[in-house]
Amino acid sequence: MIWYLRGEVAQSFPQYVVVDVMGIGLQVYVPASSYFDLPRTGEDIFLYTYLLPKEDSFTLYGFLQSQERDFFVTLLGVGGIGPKAALSLIGHLTIPQIVRAVTHDEVAVLTTIPGIGKKTASRICYELKQKVDAAALHAFTGAGEPLPENSWLEVSQALTALGYSEMEISRIKIKVSTEEELSVEELFKKALACLSRE
Repeated sequence: MIWYLRGEVAQSFPQYVVVDVMGIGLQVYVPASSYFDLPRTGEDIFLYTYLLPKEDSFTLYGFLQSQERDFFVTLLGVGGIGPKAALSLIGHLTIPQIVRAVTHDEVAVLTTIPGIGKKTASRICYELKQKVDAAALHAFTGAGEPLPENSWLEVSQALTALGYSEMEISRIKIKVSTEEELSVEELFKKALACLSRE
């Protein structure tokens, strides 16, 4: 198991980051919501990681917070939840939001995530409550502080990288327009949530 890694950011995208570790470029998949928290290219980065072996490859997943990595592993223990769905959940919702949805059986909240249907959302609520006691589940709720800056341009570029069209992005910009101050990460998650419901 690769428990964590420290290196230099070679490239970063909403889906993954390439980390240079002693001259070796490692592709590490990250939650989309982490994109705006990643250090700039050339800067040092520290990620808590999980290595998932497959028959023909090894895939590395990275998280800025240990709680995110641990919750990702917990989600993988749910029947029918693969790494893509688990990463999407953490990338679209905060851990406190997921925990709240699970403990209150708020299936509708989980089905706003792309790839998560009602049946899968119900399974997540049921199995997590069966496998993890309430105290342990709520111990996951201490992850992440938002960035102080706010920029729709950065959000737009990230949504484009995720495959959304200019028309979809322009339409969603109107829906998420607000007078309240939001960080880039908060604005990005709000836009993703709106796009997921369409």
